[in-house]
Amino acid sequence: MKKTIYLIFILLIAISLVACKGSPTEPVDPTPTPSEPTPTPTPVVDTTKPLFFGIADAVVDVGDETWNPLAGITAIDNIDGTITSRITYSGAFDVNVAGVYTLTYSVADLAGNVQTQTRQVIVRVAPTSELFITNGDFSEPLTGTWTHWAGEGGASTALVVDGVLQYNITAAGGQWWSSQFSQPNLTVPQGKNFIFEFEAKADIARPMVVKLENAQYVGYFDQAVQLTTEWQTFKVEFFVTAPTITNGKLIFGAGTMVGYPPNVVGALTTIYIDNVKFIETEVDLDTTAPVITGANNKIIGRNEAFDPLTGITVSDNQDVALTIDDIVITGAVDNTVAGDYVLTYTLTDASGNTAVVTRTITVLEGLVPSTWLVVNGDMSVEQLTPYAQPAVDGWGWHATGGVFNAMIKNGVATIEVTNLGTVAHGVQFYQQNRII
Repeated sequence: MKKTIYLIFILLIAISLVACKGSPTEPVDPTPTPSEPTPTPTPVVDTTKPLFFGIADAVVDVGDETWNPLAGITAIDNIDGTITSRITYSGAFDVNVAGVYTLTYSVADLAGNVQTQTRQVIVRVAPTSELFITNGDFSEPLTGTWTHWAGEGGASTALVVDGVLQYNITAAGGQWWSSQFSQPNLTVPQGKNFIFEFEAKADIARPMVVKLENAQYVGYFDQAVQLTTEWQTFKVEFFVTAPTITNGKLIFGAGTMVGYPPNVVGALTTIYIDNVKFIETEVDLDTTAPVITGANNKIIGRNEAFDPLTGITVSDNQDVALTIDDIVITGAVDNTVAGDYVLTYTLTDASGNTAVVTRTITVLEGLVPSTWLVVNGDMSVEQLTPYAQPAVDGWGWHATGGVFNAMIKNGVATIEVTNLGTVAHGVQFYQQNRII
């Protein structure tokens, strides 16, 4: 029995050994199989320059020490990214001296690519009031600040030499504005007092017109100055009573001077202009009474409608807020009863100056007589200035595009026309408000 068990045990061990024996091992070749070679990367060559952002011409107020020439300027590179910290600039400028300066900016990336860019820095006097002349000292180029035009037969050039305007007139033309050097788009504020000041001379003595006007060509001042061969300082003081505008225009006119004293064409020569400015000043003590216009004697028929403010206007040398509603009228008119009625108009300005005007309104029974009467028709009464419209008590005259002088003296009305204008009413001499 024991032998049988022993044989079975040996048989099981033998079977286990046979089962664990694997397939014969293949022989290993000691020589390795060659692999594909790894390619060497081609180096990238950076030839792209960096880019600047924010470089533009700048205007700096004289004395502005806070202005930083690097403020708002950045630089970006396609490889290095933001490289703003590497920006440098060259070129001198002085914020305390008005003028035009050029700055050159430079930046380089790590590959050595360099970008450069220039800008102009204009240092100019800061505005001191709403009405202000830009580049009045001619320290900058004329472009963008002043304009020049010649036409209607006029010819001229304008350029800056050593900080002075040289205004060369080569043909007079047919108008005072046939050559004009001007600064447009000026703000002219209502209720302010100014002195207009400039320096000028000419190679040959001659007149020149200076005018500040609105878009309808109405002047705040409009006069001729007499230039000599020596530098002179000219000043014109004026108060602005009209509403504020933003399209005012200052003109130096050097066409024909016919129509302005001394009523000559004017020499063809070079005019020199410098230091043009408006200076806002305190308003002088106002002692001038306001003016009531149109409160004339009047005849109406019985039951004819009557408004005591019809045809009435008011003005004042300083109080721009006055209107006809500020007039105090004493007296009354009964248009149903014939008779004479006296009305008193009283107007006081902001400074306490008072104007008083009386008029008589006559109410008639029946037809009102014609007032188609010519006052001073024989020109026996001297009149050197026109009556304001409506010209009821004398002669009025004005131009609409035309140019002329008029006066009544020594029993004669002299109307000297130098330009007819472009419309039938370019030159007018008249009396108004007549009843036919």
